Amino acid sequence: MKTFFSSIIKVFFAVFLLSSGFSLSAQEKNVLDETPSYKEISYYLNKLYSTQREEERIQYNKIIHDAVVNADLSSKKVVKEMTPIIEKISKAVADNLDRTNISGREGWLTSAINFFKNEKLVPGVSVPSENWFGPQEEGRDGTQITVFPDRVMVMKGGETQTIVRGNNIHEAVISPDGRKVAFFQVEKESGPAEIWIFDIKREKKKKIAVVESCFTLLFSNDGGRVFFQALKKDGETESDISVISANGGKPRFLLKGSILDTLVASGSYRGYLIVYRRGISHLGTPGAECAYLFNSNGKLVGRIKGPVCR
Repeated sequence: MKTFFSSIIKVFFAVFLLSSGFSLSAQEKNVLDETPSYKEISYYLNKLYSTQREEERIQYNKIIHDAVVNADLSSKKVVKEMTPIIEKISKAVADNLDRTNISGREGWLTSAINFFKNEKLVPGVSVPSENWFGPQEEGRDGTQITVFPDRVMVMKGGETQTIVRGNNIHEAVISPDGRKVAFFQVEKESGPAEIWIFDIKREKKKKIAVVESCFTLLFSNDGGRVFFQALKKDGETESDISVISANGGKPRFLLKGSILDTLVASGSYRGYLIVYRRGISHLGTPGAECAYLFNSNGKLVGRIKGPVCR
């Protein structure tokens, strides 16, 4: 009888150990399949320090990276709680525990740190695409423009008129009220750019600025200011975006961006700028260009929600 009970106890413990091992394996598998909370990062940092196995270090690097990337970095509370955690990750990098990620450019931990620095406290804002102002080729009054390298033409009420003649005219835009046209021209491709304003009603043009370079123009909603973007220099993904009064004056730098795209035409963000910027991908390297919202003074409002990355 004693032998029988001993056998039963042995079987029980064997089953218990097997089930415990199975649970642990399932838990380990879930760790790989599901991203843990940023609050668990310290736990995985401890495991990273304690292991000597290279494959485990790579695994823990990736888990920590994904936990940072998937945290809600628009939340002040989350960012505050994560700041000391990021410091711990930075120490792990200094302790030579970072491992190269799948892109082969950065370590997983360095990538996570860069992503945190770039994305923290950037809120998501909702700006429906129907509220975006279209290309400034037509004013609200129906006035349209067409630009050629040697002239700018205006069309209204079935009549067409050449309002400007010149050389190397690169772009022209019309103010939303249809009263003014802004254009720029260059003598040489790499030379300075002249920004001009043509008053359609008065049939007068005025040079408002000579700038180092120009890539694109955009009128403010009231037509009182002109935003312009400089050409990108070799190797750069973004360039300066500045603003100048439509009456002339000194340009003022606002921000850097990949593309000065358009304005918000209506809604609570009316008159704000929509600028595409080169974001940081989940691997910390330059990623897709995504739409961001800025007020007219160049202050970042947030990343525009929705499929607006390219």
